[in-house]
Amino acid sequence: MYYILLSIIFVPLILAILFYLVNKPQFNSMVFLFQVLQTFFVYVLSRSVIAGESLSYVIGQWPMGIGIELRLDWLSLIFVGMTTLGFWAAYLYCWEEKCRDAKYFFFITFLQGSLVALFLVYDLFSMFILLELVTILGSILITYKKDGYAVKAGLFYLLYNSFGMTIFLVGVIILYISSGSLNMTVAGEIAQGLSQQVHIRFAVACFFVAFSLKSALVPVYTWLPIAHSSAPSSVSALLSGLMVKIGLYGFMRLHGVFSGPFLSQSLMIVGISTALLGVGFAVLQTDIKRILAYHTISQVGLMVVGISSGMEKGMYGGLLHMVNHFAFKTLLFLCAGILITNTGERHIKKIRGVMASNPFLGIAIVIGILGITGAPFFNGSISKYIIKKSVEGTFVTYGLYLVNFGTLVSFIKFGQVLGGPSRYPFSIEWVKSLSIALVATLVLAMFPIGIVMGGRILHGEFFSYYNLLKESGIYLIMAIFGWQFYHRVVDREHPWLKAKATKTLGFQISNAFLIVYFLVVVIFTRYQV
Repeated sequence: MYYILLSIIFVPLILAILFYLVNKPQFNSMVFLFQVLQTFFVYVLSRSVIAGESLSYVIGQWPMGIGIELRLDWLSLIFVGMTTLGFWAAYLYCWEEKCRDAKYFFFITFLQGSLVALFLVYDLFSMFILLELVTILGSILITYKKDGYAVKAGLFYLLYNSFGMTIFLVGVIILYISSGSLNMTVAGEIAQGLSQQVHIRFAVACFFVAFSLKSALVPVYTWLPIAHSSAPSSVSALLSGLMVKIGLYGFMRLHGVFSGPFLSQSLMIVGISTALLGVGFAVLQTDIKRILAYHTISQVGLMVVGISSGMEKGMYGGLLHMVNHFAFKTLLFLCAGILITNTGERHIKKIRGVMASNPFLGIAIVIGILGITGAPFFNGSISKYIIKKSVEGTFVTYGLYLVNFGTLVSFIKFGQVLGGPSRYPFSIEWVKSLSIALVATLVLAMFPIGIVMGGRILHGEFFSYYNLLKESGIYLIMAIFGWQFYHRVVDREHPWLKAKATKTLGFQISNAFLIVYFLVVVIFTRYQV
């Protein structure tokens, strides 16, 4: 079993090197054989975790706390599973365009192996190395189109995230000096006994800021809309569906090792602020990919609210929403890529007639929209309901209603691409159709999975006719008011609001936000941890 655990890391890395060395278009098709093998390995490993057996392996047979530990538990299994499915969709989607490009497959397959390794390692220095590697690979893929805007976005992503990783490294060094180990379990046990010391608090603050940046939380979110909107659509799907969740994975690991009221309280404030700001900007966007990019920020804020609620159901709700978001946002980014390819347009008002021209694509977009807006009987409704129940009775509940309303308004705007006369063919290659069908099926399949999970977490409360009718009624009322609000307010595109919404913050201002955020977090940890 341990050899299989190593295989899901090293097989994609070795295959990536072979892609580069062989450099033959025919050999690139090996990526699908590899994905079948990778999926089988993940399935075999998942059976052990489902049976209640977490797998742990220290490379080189070193003692625990010294060697590099690989650990597969429920949390890492979920992220490894999402990685496998996400890259299935990415490989299928980009095959027609990139099948002869061995370098592209080198970078994207190497990224897959690096992500799997990141979700399995259980020591902080290895996590740092892999975070840096994933950041470099992500920046290369963002700049892959090689136009001026893409290069600028890739450099922004690389440098800004590198600053965050430098802060993370400082925390790793301080924790190692204090505990003598980088293994999360060993270092965490020692650090708990030293939690009142200033240097331990400072290390926790470094981790908090670094993971905030990777998750694009307020105010260190500025890299995300730039990177997502300029990357190729298959890469945008990976960025939104997987890579932005690296920070959330880190928060969940951090919360399990360095628990304390500071983490929950601070995360809750940052989470609801991120959700509100993200959806506010999304409502005002006209670029189709920037709408989705800002919604990634908003939805990540919802996940953070669940994780930081301090309740078990909130943690499960946040984790379930991560999987749901991975499904419907991957679907929407892939569909957006097809719209842009067929029309040459990115402005949402210049794309019309999707449903008349290509009903398959139109239905896929509808599934994605209903999922992300939390429509009844779609996957987003379950996870959003669980998160809302975890903060019931607090001011955050009202913020969640505002976020849901803003999400409906912006996707009423997005959904207008479906109507009107057909002006473009909206043709899709069969492999792209297969990619979209795969992710759309996952969106639909997550509803019954969420029902089972929600029933266990909320003890069947979600199944009551009263709650079902109430939530459906709330959604319908919000949709009606959202339609009116869009046409009476948002659709008018006030010049001042439009100018503010489409403006991106520069690199210097973004770094200033990062420094201020770091100082505030350090001060808070000094007095509250």
